Amino acid sequence: MSELQEWLPFTDDNGGAIAFPRLQQLCIQNCPKLSMGLPNGIFSLKSIVIDKCQQLVATLPSAPAIRQVRLQYCHKVVLKELPPQVLKLKIIGYDNLESLPMDNNNNCLEELDISDCPSLTLLPSSGIADTLKSLGVKNCGKLLFPMHHRYASLESVCIRSSCDSLVSFPLDLFPKMNHLDTHGCHNLRSLSVSNQGPLQYLKSLRSLEISNCSNFVSFPEEGLPAPNLTRFSVGYCNNLKALPDQMHTLLPSLRTLSIRLCPELESFPDGGLPTSLNALEIFFCEKLISSRTGWGLQGLSSLRSFCIRGRCENVESFPERALLPSSLTSLEIWNIPHLKSLDGNELQHFTTLKKLGIGCCPNLQSMPEEGLPKSLSFLSVKKCPLLKTRCLREKGEDWPKIAHIPIIKIDAKVI
Repeated sequence: MSELQEWLPFTDDNGGAIAFPRLQQLCIQNCPKLSMGLPNGIFSLKSIVIDKCQQLVATLPSAPAIRQVRLQYCHKVVLKELPPQVLKLKIIGYDNLESLPMDNNNNCLEELDISDCPSLTLLPSSGIADTLKSLGVKNCGKLLFPMHHRYASLESVCIRSSCDSLVSFPLDLFPKMNHLDTHGCHNLRSLSVSNQGPLQYLKSLRSLEISNCSNFVSFPEEGLPAPNLTRFSVGYCNNLKALPDQMHTLLPSLRTLSIRLCPELESFPDGGLPTSLNALEIFFCEKLISSRTGWGLQGLSSLRSFCIRGRCENVESFPERALLPSSLTSLEIWNIPHLKSLDGNELQHFTTLKKLGIGCCPNLQSMPEEGLPKSLSFLSVKKCPLLKTRCLREKGEDWPKIAHIPIIKIDAKVI
C-alpha cells in the first residue's frame, strides 16, 4: 500500500478499542508513507512483522501472547521493551540501536537474528543465556561479543561481517553448539578452548565454516576435539598456514572437507585426514597442491568425491600415480592452465567412477589413449578449447574414447 499514511483506530460507541480482538498474526510490509499508528486492542497477537516501513512511528503492541517479532528497516518503531514471552526476534536496519531492551523477564527467547545495526555494541546476556538456541549477527561492526557468559543452550551461531572486536572465538562458552559459521570477521585470529577438559565442550559440534577471515591463523593448540563433526569448511583465509592437528583421530566422523583460497596452507596435518572422509575439495591453494605427493589420500577408502581447482604451475598431468583412492565416484578438475594430459592408466583404476568434470584447462590436448573408465555415466567438458573439437559427436578424434558414456556435456550443452 504505497500511499497509506495513517492507521485509524477502531472504536465502539464508548470510545473503547475493539480492533481485531482475535488477531494472531499481523504483517505490515512495503508501506513507505505509513507514519502513524498500529491497531489497538490486539491482545491475542502471537506474531508481528513490520518490514520496510521507514516512516512508521509506533511502539510494539503489549500483547502478552506474542512469540515472534520481526522488525526490518522500520527504525522509528520504538524498542522500549519486548514482549516477555517472545521466542523469536529478528531486527534489521536499526542504525542507532546500541543495545537490545531485554531484562530478566525475557527468559524465553530461543532465536535471535540481528543485521545491519552498526551502532549495536552489546548483546543481551542476563535472562537469555540459558534459553537461546540460535544466534545470527550480520553487519554489526561495533558489537562486543560476550566473553564472560556461558550460553548453555545455544546450538547455532552465525556471525557474518561483524564483531571487529572478536579476536578469538571461545568455543567452550557454547557446550551445545552444533553449527558455527564465521564470515568476514577480519580481526578473528583463532578458535580457542579452555585448558580444562576441552573434549566435553565440542561433542555437539556438527558443522564448522570459517570464511573470509583474513587474519585467521590458528585452531586450538591441542587440535579440534570434535568427535561428531561431519562438515568442515575453511576459505579465503589468507594467513592460515595449518589445519587442526590430529584430524585423523580427533575428527573421526568428518565426511566433507572444503578448503578454498588459503594460499599459505602447505600440507595436511601429520597423520593425514580422517578415514571417514567422503568428499574433499581443494580450490586455489597453490602451496597445498604443490605438495600433493604427500597428501596420503590413497588410503581413504570412504572417499567418493574429489574436486580440485587451482592455477598450480607444476601440474601438467593429472592424476599422478597413487594420488587418489580407487573408491572415487566423482572427479572434477578445474582451472589448471598448464595441464596437458590426463593419466589414462591411473584413471583406469577408478572402476566405480560415475562422473568426470573437466573445466578451464586450455592446454589439455586430448583424452587419454587408454580411454576413460567404462563405469562413467556423465562427462562434462567446459572451456577446454582443444578438447571441444576432438569430442564432437561422431566427428571428433576422441569420440571413440567417450562414445560409451550416456551423458556428455560440452560447454553446458549435451551432445
